[in-house]
Amino acid sequence: KDLGDVLLPKYGGYIVSGLIQLDLYLVSVSYLVLFGSVMRHDLSSVPITELMWIGIAGALVLPTMFLKSLSQIAWLSAASVVALLAVVVCVVWHGAENTDDWDLSTILFWDTEGVVTSLSIILFSYSGHLIIPSVEGSMTDKTKFGKALSLAFVLCTLMKLSFAVFAFLSFGANTDAVILNSLPSGPVHITVGSFFALNCVLSYVLVIYPVMETVHKSVTARILNDKIPESVKDAVIRVTVVISSVVVATLVPSFLVIVSFLGSIFHSPLCFIFPIALHLKVKYESLKIHQVFVGCFIAMFGAVIMVLGIPESIKTLITFHEQ
Repeated sequence: KDLGDVLLPKYGGYIVSGLIQLDLYLVSVSYLVLFGSVMRHDLSSVPITELMWIGIAGALVLPTMFLKSLSQIAWLSAASVVALLAVVVCVVWHGAENTDDWDLSTILFWDTEGVVTSLSIILFSYSGHLIIPSVEGSMTDKTKFGKALSLAFVLCTLMKLSFAVFAFLSFGANTDAVILNSLPSGPVHITVGSFFALNCVLSYVLVIYPVMETVHKSVTARILNDKIPESVKDAVIRVTVVISSVVVATLVPSFLVIVSFLGSIFHSPLCFIFPIALHLKVKYESLKIHQVFVGCFIAMFGAVIMVLGIPESIKTLITFHEQ
């Protein structure tokens, strides 16, 4: 909020804070949507719809909402990383076993609409910027934050790149928006899907935690009734946040729609435009000409993705509803 006020005095803090909170909330919704999609394909023989699976996901994440600090949530986050690594290993292993079916020429293709959507999704997949301040603030030794952040992004990039390349070479043009759904039915599909569903459940609370804290402070500041125990108000807020996210998740037509929407509308300004604009405003006089040029290029890149991505996201949303 303070940085937003520097960029746009009076209203900037509210705009930036509002965008961040809404974005984090919708990212948590995407985990529920993803859980529903994966489980519906994973256990297709079970008479449970995708909407029902989303409701089950809400029930599973509810206990994690009562963790009181990021240090406690960090253990869940670590477990979710282990589950995600298991998924990546399984998909890469599956791809390596089917290298005879690979066609390297399929990688070189062009789809204008797909490129715009893909860029939005890539921005979404690197949207950790929004929870970085909370993570840094909870660290015991903040001097290690820079190294930890760099290592995290390097490992994340290598993991996503290997995951995407091996999956696309294995499934080609039939690759589903949720790659796990492209795996052939059987024990491997069920195992990998279960690990990924576990990752969705364990990751939910880390993303929603800043939103929950903001809502808690806002509500408790307005409810001064001493007759209502603090524990009751706290429980009602946490349960309400989960229920509302489940309701929103049931209204989202697919995981592809929500991630492309988030990438173009929220992550472009929050990760590319606002930080660069703030940096240039505060440090402009001390920056060298090439630093200003690079900053302007990054901001323009984010603006282009936003301008091109918003119409494409709206078009995709309309198409899904028409179907």
